[in-house]
Amino acid sequence: MVIQELLIKNMVCERCVWAVRTALEGLGYTVQEVELGRATVAANSLDLAAVAQRLDVIGLELLTDRNSRIASQIRVLIIDLIRSGNLAGIKTALSDYLASQVGLEYAYLTHLFSTTQNLTIEKFWVLQQVDGLATFDWRRFLGTFGGKSESTHEKKTCIRRDV
Repeated sequence: MVIQELLIKNMVCERCVWAVRTALEGLGYTVQEVELGRATVAANSLDLAAVAQRLDVIGLELLTDRNSRIASQIRVLIIDLIRSGNLAGIKTALSDYLASQVGLEYAYLTHLFSTTQNLTIEKFWVLQQVDGLATFDWRRFLGTFGGKSESTHEKKTCIRRDV
């Protein structure tokens, strides 16, 4: 069996991870790992058309060209950075962080991202920060300051920014 990595656009939450795993297993592939933006499968042969079709049904897109793959990598890096809560741990500018993680010059990355995503990296960064605030469980946070710490938030929403 050959191990292959698939890059997938529009994965933004753990439900997306579950949906991709389920879709790939439904096609008969052995799924090694699934995380935001990527899946690793073991298969003798991989029918990319079938995978793309199955992902399309659940609102995701299989990335096959280099520019789309790089843009997706940038999106995932930004989403992971914001959701990790480790912004203070990054001692460099966002531009330096992205360039070091992707291994390409930031000027190239920002041009590529703008042309493939129709928005700048900076605007995407701000939109993700706003989305993070929208999904933050304020009742639980405020409850830690002496109020009742019950959270009535039972269902997390999957917010996806396709601008």
